[in-house]
Amino acid sequence: MLTDTSGAGIYISALPELSVQDDFLVTIQGQPIPPHTVSVNGQDKHVLDVDIETAWTEMGLKGGWANEVEVKVYFALEKYSGFGEQVLN
Repeated sequence: MLTDTSGAGIYISALPELSVQDDFLVTIQGQPIPPHTVSVNGQDKHVLDVDIETAWTEMGLKGGWANEVEVKVYFALEKYSGFGEQVLN
């Protein structure tokens, strides 16, 4: 979930081929969040859940003047067997 109220996550078709621990880095306000706040959704193995509220609280972050939060998700696709392959004749 990206927020506690939306129930949304990030759909990544290659997620079943990846390791959340080894292939992902999620940041809030440019700081890496605690790894245990990122997980694969229990109902859809293609959805990455990020518990922003827990990460925010554990990191001791404070809201800015606009109450905006920048969350970035970085991931590597080297392990995904179908990514970037081309057949040339």
